[in-house]
Amino acid sequence: MAGLSGKLGTGNYENGDVIPAGTSIYTILENLLSQELYPTNAKVSQNANLTSKFDAPSFTLTNSGKVVEVGTKATVSAETGYEPKATKTSRTYSGFENGYATEVGGTITDGNPSTVTISDVTLNAGTFTLTRTYSGFGLSGTALTRSSSNATATNCSIAEDSTLVVAPGENKVTFKMEGPGHSGTAASSPAYYYASNLGNTVAAKVVAAKDAQTFNIESATAGEATLTVTGARYMFWGAHAGHETLTASKIRGHENGGTAASTATTVEITIPESGVKQFYVALPSGRSLTKIYNTAAGESFGDITASFTVDTTPITVAVEGANGYAAADYTVYYFNSGTSWVGPNTLTVIIG
Repeated sequence: MAGLSGKLGTGNYENGDVIPAGTSIYTILENLLSQELYPTNAKVSQNANLTSKFDAPSFTLTNSGKVVEVGTKATVSAETGYEPKATKTSRTYSGFENGYATEVGGTITDGNPSTVTISDVTLNAGTFTLTRTYSGFGLSGTALTRSSSNATATNCSIAEDSTLVVAPGENKVTFKMEGPGHSGTAASSPAYYYASNLGNTVAAKVVAAKDAQTFNIESATAGEATLTVTGARYMFWGAHAGHETLTASKIRGHENGGTAASTATTVEITIPESGVKQFYVALPSGRSLTKIYNTAAGESFGDITASFTVDTTPITVAVEGANGYAAADYTVYYFNSGTSWVGPNTLTVIIG
């Protein structure tokens, strides 16, 4: 076609194009008056994939997430393992605005090519293992791990353990379920030639064919969960009508209702009775008495710290934890009054 200016003369014809013999006048006019456009984003929008994963075990641990006194007894519940779950992702296509054909010049099918799903998903044979691991609780060696294995996942069970004793610091229980994963196949897909706005297909405008995909997951992603209980040496306080010798048994005889000295920095202590001549606060290693004052009188006017740190010298007493747990040294701050206090009194204790 001579005489057309520029590379693209008009419509879909470029300068120098040769119109094949036998082309209908309708087609020639259509090409003169229309510009042919192909989609720019025809693609595989998502590839097929298969994953295999165990659910995290679900179990309980006494006082999980809390701080309790060392020596507190704890129970971890029984647990049974279950087979992993398979998750399938299909091969999908998008962007075929004008449809597609499976060969150049072939019949145009509207929309995007069909989704290809993964078929024949099966659980591989193998051994499933449920493991319970301890950290802390005063355990060591072989006592730290207990396992159950079986060729059938649902037969992996570990019984309840009510023998645990909370030790200082973090005490953890971890369940982990492991074993084989799944296999499956995604079928092949042919080449898809995406059509133009005029309904044509050409070899260059194509999304390449996809081979069949075979998935074989030898080991599923393990399912794991951990629960923690923290053990601490508690603080104790007490009040006596006389000037008592502060032994370990007397110190434990007046517990502060469950305040963990490892986390508490300020506590209020109420002395409900009158006739008190001795008052003490016992703190575990690493903690010290910063200030103590009469709450009603205020921090400035009610300060009686010197009565516990200057007028009397703090003593060291080995005090057991709960349920006779191994004793540890406590610093005991005490005040022996010459006269009886008239109750009730509330004291604010600041711990460093």
